[in-house]
Amino acid sequence: MTFISYAQNLEDVILWRALKDVDGGFYIDAGAAWPEIDSVTKSFYDRGWRGINIEPNPSFQKKLRHARPRDINVEKALGDREGTAQIYILENTGLSTMDATIAKKHRNIAHTEPLTVQVTTLNQVWKEHVPQGQAVHFLKLDIEGLEEQVIREFNWEQHRPWIVVVEATEPMSHTPAHKSWEKVLIEKNYLLVYNDGLNRFYLAQEHKGLAPRFQHPPNVFDEYVLNREQEARMRAESLEIEVEYIKRRLRELDEEYWNRHHECCDLKRKLNQVYDSFSWTITWPLRKSFKAIKKFHTKYLHHDKTPQKKQALTSSERKPQLFVDVSELVKLDSKSGIQRVTRNILREWLTTPPDGVSVEPVYGNDRGETYYYARAFTAEFLDNSHEKKAEDTPIQYQAGDIFLGLDLQPEIIPKNEGFYQTLRQSGVTVKFVVYDLLPIFSPEYFPGTAYSNHKRWLETIIQNDGALCISQAVARELVDWLKIRGIDPAKNAFEVDSFQLGGNMESTATEGSLSQSVEELFNSVTEKPSFVSVGTLEPRKGHLQIVKSFEVLWAEGMDLVCILVGKEGWLTDDLVPRIQHHPELGKRLFWIKEASDRDIQELYQQSTCLIMASFGEGFGLPIIEAAKYHLPIIARDIPVFREVAGNHATYFKGRTRECLATTIKHWLKLYQRNEHPKTDTMPWLTWKQSAVILLKKVLPNE
Repeated sequence: MTFISYAQNLEDVILWRALKDVDGGFYIDAGAAWPEIDSVTKSFYDRGWRGINIEPNPSFQKKLRHARPRDINVEKALGDREGTAQIYILENTGLSTMDATIAKKHRNIAHTEPLTVQVTTLNQVWKEHVPQGQAVHFLKLDIEGLEEQVIREFNWEQHRPWIVVVEATEPMSHTPAHKSWEKVLIEKNYLLVYNDGLNRFYLAQEHKGLAPRFQHPPNVFDEYVLNREQEARMRAESLEIEVEYIKRRLRELDEEYWNRHHECCDLKRKLNQVYDSFSWTITWPLRKSFKAIKKFHTKYLHHDKTPQKKQALTSSERKPQLFVDVSELVKLDSKSGIQRVTRNILREWLTTPPDGVSVEPVYGNDRGETYYYARAFTAEFLDNSHEKKAEDTPIQYQAGDIFLGLDLQPEIIPKNEGFYQTLRQSGVTVKFVVYDLLPIFSPEYFPGTAYSNHKRWLETIIQNDGALCISQAVARELVDWLKIRGIDPAKNAFEVDSFQLGGNMESTATEGSLSQSVEELFNSVTEKPSFVSVGTLEPRKGHLQIVKSFEVLWAEGMDLVCILVGKEGWLTDDLVPRIQHHPELGKRLFWIKEASDRDIQELYQQSTCLIMASFGEGFGLPIIEAAKYHLPIIARDIPVFREVAGNHATYFKGRTRECLATTIKHWLKLYQRNEHPKTDTMPWLTWKQSAVILLKKVLPNE
């Protein structure tokens, strides 16, 4: 297995060559700094070792506690006596020191900030934290000018680390600094066995059999790779796979284009044959007469002769009605993202009624003859107990009313195609909210009927007055789909617009207690970096890639937590059994199938990062919700996520486990240095603002 080197000067390669026969060894790292960057102990930790990290910088200690839960992390400085002292913190460097002279030299490198810290001795650390009988296989001292004090104070007769590695130059220089303390180690029966130009390696006399392993500098026979080279190689492999996928997809699209082109040509030829036929020619007067009769019927007999249209009112005295279609929500609140949008927009309009219009929740059925006022549902929704027995009657409509298909019901809407045209003929404006075109452009992620159902739904809504898309990305896709069908929205008076969704959780999110599963989760993963993904488990969401990427990270020894929040969806034969029988389930892998808004709020607040791995989305509501709680985000690089999150997220492109694993590791490095993209300043709307914007786009003259 290739050794991955994280150390600044390949110190870990030399130590591994000497100690690779030791199983589950123990180390002491004084001046540990970052848990990964320039770390001498990171690769040993990943291979099952553990030890003690001594680091007085609170910022570094926080990162160590997160990344090294098996280690003992001591937030103190080392000296020759216990007490307190001032340390000069040089942020984002490993140069913090208690030596004021050294700190002064480094003022041009980083801002120096004095901080009072606890000081202990190496003897005391050994006494308190090294288990009885535990061998210490190597001790690393990188304490910026205090090496002599610590080495002279230490009881080398009683405590015998096998190997001692000491930084042996003055900080940030080639000037040797070992002469004042090396003789102490020599006198204590340690042999100088290697000098790498920065550090000097000493071997205890009783382990001199290891001395030949220090004869040569790191070389090809050590079978090592630098961490940054490994990451670059993995990124390159992921890009190669991505390129191959794109090439294959382009070939598929090209083939699909020409198939559709030939179909269109064939249909056009057949249509021309009809137009050229004798029967079409001789029936022309009949068709013209029928159109004239229909026009006369619509103009003069509309209100008197058609039973269905008796519902239309002639009075202009009442306020215009905004009919809000909630056909799916009336049947079942499945807690999906779309229904979260429907609930929040509807609640804002009902609790803060807009001026000049009456908001009326309505629903249709699969008979397609009319829509009904959702009186009972509305009373239940607003918890108005005295109105819960209200009767659901057919809607009464007139010119100037507006119908908005806010909910998504792809089965009911096509069956009411004729009724929408009846509304329009009566002067009612009919528009629909479009959440996505994913079943059209990515049918492979959906069950067999999804494509045909969504296509019929789209074909129904484009016969009306317009669509309001939940993102600019969806609006562009809808326009593209219309153009493919030879429809120009401008020429067909079909308006395509967009609005942005809100991000604040519903008011119920602050009510009630946490579910037992969420409480137990956070009790068991304290201080471990935790990554949460929110959304129904289905192939488009990328959950399988998430789980596989964490398997890579766990195999590398990274102690991270993966939390999946969402009910089981469709086409999950590969995913759900993998989760249910996973050895890490309940330890570092968690699946929260039923989460209340209160649970989700807590997950956003307590987690380290949100992962959005969807291959396609209409909006990506969890991104906005996470931003409200300043939760950092790792997201797939797709247009809608760029639109919503901008520069406030870390993006990845590949579809392999290694690609996402590499991105997570890179993000953790940035996070440890506090250099990761932050969501604190990411713009987002409340549901109240979103509802106001949507209303302005729905109502005329707003």
